[in-house]
Amino acid sequence: MEQNLTKLAKAFSILFICVSAYHSVVEFMPKQSVLYKVVQEVILPESTTKLTVNNETFFSVFVEAIDKKTVVNPELYQLKITQEDYFKLSVGDSVYIYFSPYKHEVRGYLYAKMPQYNSIKNPLESRYLLSFEHIGLPLITLILSLLVFFVSTFEVKIALFLFNIIFITVLQWFNG
Repeated sequence: MEQNLTKLAKAFSILFICVSAYHSVVEFMPKQSVLYKVVQEVILPESTTKLTVNNETFFSVFVEAIDKKTVVNPELYQLKITQEDYFKLSVGDSVYIYFSPYKHEVRGYLYAKMPQYNSIKNPLESRYLLSFEHIGLPLITLILSLLVFFVSTFEVKIALFLFNIIFITVLQWFNG
């Protein structure tokens, strides 16, 4: 019985290594940046896509792509931002939004009144926007998957495997 469970844990760990490596590679790939403009109050069409950043859900601005050719979906977006940024932005301000390369999810934004704006030579260049759910979780699952192979004690191996199942589920929840 222990041998069968060990084989199962190793087989799933191979799958988990592939999944976590995929998520890690996608997050370290260059982000696609698109220039948007903050627009006034508008009547939202039904197909408006919501974009979230930093899990802040109380404040948002509506942005419209300046160059519609570079955008996958040139509709009006509701960009959720922090309270501090909400009061700094005004109608007509330009905002660079950084998208992930695979699913085109928002990974960050940058506008002229931010302190780090002046330190960047070209805002269109990708920035490393790292967060725990996008970088930390894939690395934890990768480490746990590798530990399943190298630990010889059955009880520890199964415990690591079960923790890995929990982390891979949370990873897929955030990035799925």
